[in-house]
Amino acid sequence: GYLSWIGARVVDMPWDYARHNVDLDGVRRALRERRPSWLIIGGSRPLFPYPVSAMRAEADQVGARILYDGSHILGLWAGGQFQNPLAEGADIVTGSTQKTIPGPLGGLLFCRDAELLRPIAQICDGVLGDHGNARVAAIGVTLAELVAFGREYAGAIVANARALGGALAAEGFTIAAADLGFTSSHQVLVLPDGWRAPDAAAALERAGIQCSLVALHRAADAPAVTGLRLGTSGVTRRGMTPAEMKVAARLMARALLHVEDGEVIRKEVRELRAAFPDVRYTFPA
Repeated sequence: GYLSWIGARVVDMPWDYARHNVDLDGVRRALRERRPSWLIIGGSRPLFPYPVSAMRAEADQVGARILYDGSHILGLWAGGQFQNPLAEGADIVTGSTQKTIPGPLGGLLFCRDAELLRPIAQICDGVLGDHGNARVAAIGVTLAELVAFGREYAGAIVANARALGGALAAEGFTIAAADLGFTSSHQVLVLPDGWRAPDAAAALERAGIQCSLVALHRAADAPAVTGLRLGTSGVTRRGMTPAEMKVAARLMARALLHVEDGEVIRKEVRELRAAFPDVRYTFPA
C-alpha cells in the first residue's frame, strides 16, 4: 500500500482472536518496544468498538498519534450506534461513503488538529487528479439523509445484523463471536463447518445471495480459515427487518446445509426482494 511506497515500516497490530478485538496488553508492549509515530486502528471485519480511549492513553506514553480507519462503520458512528473515535482520542478518522453510509464511492477525512491537514493536502494534490462534481453532489444528498434519518437507519442496521447472526446460529451455522452477541456493527461472520467457503459463496450466488470471502481465526494459535462475511446495510436500506433476517437465514441454510436447488431458492429470494421495492430512510421523491 501507500505506506510502503513512502518507506514507512509497518508492524501488525496485536489481536485478541477470542474477543475479536485489539489485544490491548500486546499493543502496550509493542508501543514500548517499537515506539511508532502512528497507531492505525481499524479493519475490514469490525464487529465491536475498539478500545480507542485506552489506546490513546498508551500512545501518549510514546508520543504516537492515532489514525482510526472507519471505512466500514462511518454511517453507524453518524447514527450514534458505534463509537465516536474522535471523542475517544483519535487524531484522524478516515472512512468511505459507500458502506454503512449509503452513498457513491468516495472517502471522508476528519481531524482534530488543523496542522495535520497540511501534509495531507499536499499528498492529495500529488496523488488525486479529480473529485467528480456529480459524485460530490450525490455524497451531499447522502449526508443530508444521514442528518435526517441516520439514527433510525443505523439502529436498524445493527438490529438486523444481530438478528441475522442469531437466526443463522439457530439454523446450525457457526457464527463468529456468538458468545459476545454476534456483532455490534453491520457485519456477521460465518465460520466454515463441513463446507469450503469458496464453494459456499458460489452456491449462495446461484441462490441469489451475495457474500464476501474473508480470513477468520477460530483461535490465536489456529491457522486462518476462509469464512463468509455478510452485511445488513443494503437490505436495511430497502426496509427489511429482523423478521426478514430469519427468512434470509433459512434460505442460506437450505442452500448450504440442506443443499437444495439454487434456482428454486433464487426464485424465493427474488420474491423477498420484490416485496421491498422502495429505498427507505430517504427524502420523499
